[in-house]
Amino acid sequence: MTLLALGAFANNRIVPGVSLGDVKIGATGKSLARLGRPYAGDAAMQKAWATWLGKGAARLDI
Repeated sequence: MTLLALGAFANNRIVPGVSLGDVKIGATGKSLARLGRPYAGDAAMQKAWATWLGKGAARLDI
């Protein structure tokens, strides 16, 4: 599954270098709290990865 699955939602847009839907690049942890707890995550080499699963084909990887 890829980020293209987010295209199923008309109000989500991918703007390179700016945002993915309502999620802004560089957003604070507090602003991301509305997403809830991630389904999975990993951190290594000073980078972090988190995955949120939505309903149906929706998936958000940050």
